[in-house]
Amino acid sequence: MTRTIIFLILILTGCANSKSKKQNRLATEMTAFLTSGKYDVQVIDLDRQSKLSTPINAQLTLTNNLGLVEFKGINSFSELDSIKISLIDSTLVRQFSVNPFIDTTSVPADKSGINEYYFGYAFGRDYLGGIADIPEFRQFFKKENISGSQFLFIVGRTKNNDIIIRRIERVVSSGEKVMDVNKVYVLNLKNFR
Repeated sequence: MTRTIIFLILILTGCANSKSKKQNRLATEMTAFLTSGKYDVQVIDLDRQSKLSTPINAQLTLTNNLGLVEFKGINSFSELDSIKISLIDSTLVRQFSVNPFIDTTSVPADKSGINEYYFGYAFGRDYLGGIADIPEFRQFFKKENISGSQFLFIVGRTKNNDIIIRRIERVVSSGEKVMDVNKVYVLNLKNFR
């Protein structure tokens, strides 16, 4: 009887240990650079960049606890507070929008918004459904008939180890733009020495 109990305990312990070692590759790679700490943040609004607007400087705290990455702005900065990255199921959640991991991407300097190359992980969702791509439906689409939303987030890192978050969100309701966001957030870990 005791041999059976010891054998069962060994089997259960072995199963539990093998499960924890099978962490997904995305979680391993993103955990390497999404480290907990206080960060200086530079916010660049790419829609207004041509109008010579100055970037916003802020601070936030990033926590990476048990595979859940969260952001908390310091003082009045709260633009990233509603974003959570679940490394366990490879999703980025912003408010009520669950955005699954799409693919990795290399962003060249001329398209990065910061004039620097970075490698990142894309998360997103398209709620337009692709109906406009069906030729037979195009005749029914007028501006006032269009409603939908598209979300794309790229979380990456530069060669200087700055964390980059690219946020593109577009929401249209009955032909009117409700939200149109195209921003880059550059996070730089503060040194407390």
